[in-house]
Amino acid sequence: MTKKLTIGTVVVNAVIILGLVVMFVIGYNENKVLLTDETVQITGFYGYEFSFSDVEMIELREELPGIQRRVNGMSFLGVHKGIYNLAEYGRSRLYIHGSTEPTIYVKADGNNIFIRFREPEKTTKLYEDILAAILSTKEE
Repeated sequence: MTKKLTIGTVVVNAVIILGLVVMFVIGYNENKVLLTDETVQITGFYGYEFSFSDVEMIELREELPGIQRRVNGMSFLGVHKGIYNLAEYGRSRLYIHGSTEPTIYVKADGNNIFIRFREPEKTTKLYEDILAAILSTKEE
């Protein structure tokens, strides 16, 4: 009986550890950000979607405000995803990968959203694409 209990314990522990590893690997991957005709869609863990018409402000910032507390999300090896309380902004959605600036800040429908990819050029390109899409929808 002790041998069966030990084998069962090992199997349960292995499944739990494997599940945690899979979660961290998936969570560590950058979220994809898709631009449709009317929205920005952030896919993956803690994904979110907002409409261009709901954007109140968009900026490319050199610094991320200080993280005060993680409300619901993950922080692991320079990746911060989910909902956090930030200094000066309060409750905010973070999609941060790495420590290399810049960071996109979007205020949409009352929500603070911060996006940063590992490659600064990718972050800058996304900012330019979102800004162009917002401007084109306002011209219509």
